[in-house]
Amino acid sequence: MVKQITHLLLMIAAVAINFRHIENIQRIMNGTEAHFSLLWNRKAEAERLGKKYDEEKGYQSIDPKLHK
Repeated sequence: MVKQITHLLLMIAAVAINFRHIENIQRIMNGTEAHFSLLWNRKAEAERLGKKYDEEKGYQSIDPKLHK
């Protein structure tokens, strides 16, 4: 009985985690999610995502159709 309750709780947690991160999963599938290279190569990663990076202003969209 304890095993069944544990499995049920794990399944509920898995569904909740996936639901919570659905936007991130969609960006990964579309290829628009930032990569880890963002940490050390911000300008190149911003360019790959269709944005530009300014040290003072941060990220700015180049093509408004790509990023709403």
